[in-house]
Amino acid sequence: TFILTFLNINLLYNSMLALTDTFFSFTTALFILTSTLFIKYKKNLFSFLSGITLGISILTRPVLKFYPILVIFIIPLFYRNIKTVSKFLILFLCGVAITVLPWMIRNKYKLGFFGLETNQGLNTLWSTSSLVEIKEKDRKDPVIYEMKKIIIEDREECPWPMGAEI
Repeated sequence: TFILTFLNINLLYNSMLALTDTFFSFTTALFILTSTLFIKYKKNLFSFLSGITLGISILTRPVLKFYPILVIFIIPLFYRNIKTVSKFLILFLCGVAITVLPWMIRNKYKLGFFGLETNQGLNTLWSTSSLVEIKEKDRKDPVIYEMKKIIIEDREECPWPMGAEI
């Protein structure tokens, strides 16, 4: 097995790449650790750190963007006092907001939408290309203008409706 693994050039190449998988796994494990410590010790610090580590995980891979909602429903299972639950939830959500909001605000000003994902792939572009239109403000920025123009031209030349199943 060692020889076959050693001869696999793909494995050697991929082992030298700095991809997001390892960092995402690390930050998600930190989120689980801080959440466990929070449940066990009931400390404000662990609630806040849990939010920060989840926020970092969300920034690494936005697939976890709905986990704060899940946590909002899970925390009351461990505590019956509404005041305690509210305090811990506010600290947790503040931790998430401190890490995620700057990126979402940046997307609003740079890309025009308040969200996390900046590149949602070709399928999203393909299925939503009918929503692309050139506005007057787009003409001021030649890069955005040309990009939208290409999308619209491709949509018009396509033999089947954009977003339709092939």
